[in-house]
Amino acid sequence: MAQFKGNLQKHPAVKPGLCRRGEILWLPKLKHLAPTPYPVYVPDGCFSHPVIVLDYFPEIDQVDIFTVTSFHNTDFQLPQFGSQTHYGSSRTHFLPLPPALPHPDTGLMLEMEDISELWCASWVNTKHVYRVPRTWLGNLWRGRGRLCEESMKAVEVWHLTFGIQVPSLVSWGLQAQCTQADYVLPHTREAVEEGFVAVKA
Repeated sequence: MAQFKGNLQKHPAVKPGLCRRGEILWLPKLKHLAPTPYPVYVPDGCFSHPVIVLDYFPEIDQVDIFTVTSFHNTDFQLPQFGSQTHYGSSRTHFLPLPPALPHPDTGLMLEMEDISELWCASWVNTKHVYRVPRTWLGNLWRGRGRLCEESMKAVEVWHLTFGIQVPSLVSWGLQAQCTQADYVLPHTREAVEEGFVAVKA
C-alpha cells in the first residue's frame, strides 16, 4: 500500500481528455502525490516511471495502467538475464519500446503513434495492471507519446496470455470501485503482496 510522506501534490495532474488508451504518462515519486481517501496498492518501484494507459474510468476518476521500465538503463539483451529479469519476473512479460531492440525471444517491437521513440530503451511490463487516481498522473517531461492501437492490442493480449489472472472483483463485493473488463484486478492480500493494485470500497 502506498505510504504518503507529504500532503501536497507537486505536479499538475493530466487532464481527463489525455487519459486515452495507449497514452504514455508519468507516475511521479510518491512523496509528490496527494493522499487519497482510499488505499491504493502500488509497489514502490512503480513510482517515478512512465506508465501506459489501459483504460480510464471517469465515473471514479481512476486509470488502469501498465508500468514502463528502462531496467536502470541496462541492456535487456545481455545473456546474464537468461530467461529472468533482475526484477524476478520472466522476461516474457516485458515488451520493448523503441529505441530498445526487439524482444530477444519473440522479435516483437511495439510502435508509437505520436513520436518515433522514447528518450531511452524501455519495456512495458505486461504482467500487472495497476489502478491509480487520474490526479496522480502527469505528462511526460520530454513531450508526449502514445502507443498505436495495434501495439496496444499486443500489450493487452500479452497481459491476458501471460499475466496473472484472478476471479472477478464483483464476486468479492468490490464492484463499487471497479469496472468489469476483459482483464481483472486482484482482490486478496496475497495478490497485493505480489505487486498488484487493489482499491477497496
